Amino acid sequence: LPPEDEPTSYDYRHGFLHRRARGEAVWTYRRNPQGDVTEAVDPDGQVTHYHYDPQGRLLSIRYPDAGRHVFAWNDLGQLTEETLPDGGVRRFSYDTLGRRTTTRDEHGAVTRYAWDAVGRL
Repeated sequence: LPPEDEPTSYDYRHGFLHRRARGEAVWTYRRNPQGDVTEAVDPDGQVTHYHYDPQGRLLSIRYPDAGRHVFAWNDLGQLTEETLPDGGVRRFSYDTLGRRTTTRDEHGAVTRYAWDAVGRL
């Protein structure tokens, strides 16, 4: 890759980034009709794929090395689970007002969030 201080150019289509170039290195992005990135191609030709549900929520990312990042959402559009490429899983829970109440990381550590009566964390 060219050095970071090499000039970078950006090309847009329909208001969205389509191509980024720095020196001879080029990254390209393909999008669905909603404008979400569906493929990102790096300067080596490696492709990362992005998949969405009909509501536009990101469901998975498939990396060039075949690793996958998977996301699960509840009916309210809140992220409930994230499976990392190494198989680790993060889980999230929410209260009835839609505020996150817990995060369990891939190592089992739990972070709890408490909200006061006026909605302050």
